[in-house]
Amino acid sequence: MDDRTALLANVLNDPADDTARLVLADWLEERGESVFGRFIRAGVVAARFRGAELIDDPDYYAALKTLTDLTTASHPALWLSALGLGPSRLAFGDWSWDGAGDRVTVRIGAALGVFSRGMLAELDVTLQLWHAVAPFALAAWPIERVRATDVPGLTFAVERVEQGWRITGRLRTPRRNVPLTGSALPSAMAPGAVLAQSSADWAADQFFADREALVQGAARECSLIVDDLKDVAGDRWPRPPRRRRT
Repeated sequence: MDDRTALLANVLNDPADDTARLVLADWLEERGESVFGRFIRAGVVAARFRGAELIDDPDYYAALKTLTDLTTASHPALWLSALGLGPSRLAFGDWSWDGAGDRVTVRIGAALGVFSRGMLAELDVTLQLWHAVAPFALAAWPIERVRATDVPGLTFAVERVEQGWRITGRLRTPRRNVPLTGSALPSAMAPGAVLAQSSADWAADQFFADREALVQGAARECSLIVDDLKDVAGDRWPRPPRRRRT
């Protein structure tokens, strides 16, 4: 294992440790990957001020400027594209972004990625795309949350636990009224006698012994988690959202 791989592994194995991120940032800046190193460092520095009501520390504003400069230069968008979340050659109009403190949100088409504390932490993608990119995303980034854009209410949380790693698939469905003599209709349209079904929250877990097992097995196990949630949700499994007309 080379130095870069080892330092990245330290970050992936303990995503909450800012020191590991800063050590990686130092190494990257000293060895020709200054863009990535500066982005990580700026994210870590900016995150220190989360929740502060009044900030007068120049380090914070310098960190925000670095995040803005590197993001507008398309670097985070290119990192997402490298995972297969967009065209391999990004044009100016292929992506957009916004930011709040250390959190940088980049959208490429229907896919979205959130960089937190300098590294990719969240993804909003279709379920099929998550199954395809999970091994590559988890091997390169400390992903913490994934939202399936084509299954409303379905998310995956990736967490370090005492025994190793855990993926929790969770499905939340809203309250609905079911006509006693017909199919489910929205509350405002349900005439006559109805059965009121409360909102639901189902979850299923899968555990992994270490990070390597997580990387290798995440896609398969997420698919099995989905099967389990489909079984328990039954006819309450969400339909894909309607596409907006352009």
